Amino acid sequence: MFSIWIFFIIITNVICEDFYSFTVKDWQGNDVSLEQYRGKVSLVVNVASECSFTDSHFEALVGIQQKLNNGGRDIFQVLAFPSNQFGYQEPKDDAQIQSWAQSMFDVNFPIFAKGAVIRLNDDDDDDEALPDVWNFLSEKTEPPSWNFWKYLIDPNGKVIKAYPPNIPIRQIYPDIQKLFVKHKLIDQSEL
Repeated sequence: MFSIWIFFIIITNVICEDFYSFTVKDWQGNDVSLEQYRGKVSLVVNVASECSFTDSHFEALVGIQQKLNNGGRDIFQVLAFPSNQFGYQEPKDDAQIQSWAQSMFDVNFPIFAKGAVIRLNDDDDDDEALPDVWNFLSEKTEPPSWNFWKYLIDPNGKVIKAYPPNIPIRQIYPDIQKLFVKHKLIDQSEL
């Protein structure tokens, strides 16, 4: 039995070797392939509507999404994942989250289905509670320990770095610019 489990882990790691190889749920429960974001720099964020970081982060996320794709460019993507795991600060259901985010911040990026972003109990065998994509992000860097944990993903799906909520978006901006230049999404002269 142990060898079957090890085989499954190896096969899973081979099949899902990068962030964009995963499928997640949208707020209506539909499957969404992250493959559609391949070729862009992405910033993955676990969000909550009632956190002390909410206003500043949502405003900055909307702003950076708009700024970096200005002029018809399509090189950057914010991907938001609501969770109620930290301080119960996301009590809304998926439809309420969508409506709230649109009316409060006029969001210009996808907000996926509300769900787990960390494994609550190391002894828990119910891995289905934690979506594969969040297990992947945690293994590649570190698991989130609060709302508005951010993961920078390169255009090939490699997890570059994780940022805690006390790091504002403007401090991540230079790392994003470096990825744009490295992957030839913009010219150095455009910085």
